Formats: sequence, structure tokens, C-alpha cells
Amino acid sequence: QALAAGILLACVATGLLPQLKFLHNSVSLSLSILAGLALMLSLSQINPGCCSEKSSSTPLIPFVTGFSIEFAINGLVIVLAILAGQFASFITAVSLAICCFVCGLSVTTRFISVGFSTRRTVVSVFGMSALFPIGGLLGLFFLLHLSSFWMQEIIAFGLAVILYVATADLLLEGFKNNSAWAKVSFYAGFILILIINAKFMG
Repeated sequence: QALAAGILLACVATGLLPQLKFLHNSVSLSLSILAGLALMLSLSQINPGCCSEKSSSTPLIPFVTGFSIEFAINGLVIVLAILAGQFASFITAVSLAICCFVCGLSVTTRFISVGFSTRRTVVSVFGMSALFPIGGLLGLFFLLHLSSFWMQEIIAFGLAVILYVATADLLLEGFKNNSAWAKVSFYAGFILILIINAKFMG
């Protein structure tokens, strides 16, 4: 988790952040970032972080609702990252996909723990997971028809989502036991992306 957080934060620093033109649109971009933060904070109230042990004690309906919305949002953000066209953005997409896979395991475990049959668990998880590509396809449709101004706003919104996932979910959970290995992993992931970006993207 700490390693993934380091990778995501480095990807934001090298892939998405340089694309934002704060000099020209500082107010609107700031509002888009705040909108992304507000959405993620709202989701955290519905269902605490998907990578957190707290999610296992969340009532079932808020649990399913929170994960479903998060799957759809991550699908959209992954499409956004890929369309950015940078190597770091591609790594961002892969990291978020892995995070969603971990979330899927949490969902499966929760359904089994409340007594769902194997068939019902598979159907339920498949239905929720379908929101992941649906969010991506909707994001692709809208993003391909947006002006450069609105593309900037969507990138700023996605930036807030990625930062929240990296810090509030992955980083806090990774550092929960105050492990030296977790701290080293975080910096290793961060530095690795900086080096790769410098070597291959110039």
C-alpha cells in the first residue's frame, strides 16, 4: 500500500500536475480540485476507505453503494490518465486498477461473511465491477467531446481523486503500523517513477 501510494503521488507530480495551467485558470481549477475532494470525502462517509479494515464493519447497503460509486469514478479517472499520454499517467492507470482489484477482494470477502451463496456473490461482484468499465466508457465519450478548458477541469478533478486515494486510503493504511519497511517502500515507489520518467520521457 505504501509502495502504491508513492507510485501514485510520483505519477501525479510528473504526469498530471504539469498539464494544469494554473496561471490562466487558477480559480476554476482550484474549484475542480475541491469538487473532487468533496466527492471523495462524501464517499468516505458512506463507506470508509476501500483499502481500510473499517470497511468490514460498514452496513451492507452503504458498503455496496460506496464501492459502486468508487468503481465508476476510478474507471473514469483511469481513462483520463491514459488519455493524458504520459508514461507516468499509464502507471497511474495501472495502480488504480490494482487498487480496484483489492477493493473487489474486499467486496467478495464481505459478501461471503454475510452469508451470500457462491452464485449470488459472483453475480453481485460482477455487477459492481461492471461499473468500472462503464465509468471508463462514459468518461471516454465525454472527454473526447470536451474543449481544452473542460479537459483541464476534468484533469484537476481526477487529480484530487488520485491524491485522496494515495493519501487517505493507501498511505494511511500503509503507515498504520509505523513500519520502517512501509516508509522505505513509499520513497522507493516515488523515486522509481521519477527515475523512469526522467530516463524515458526526457
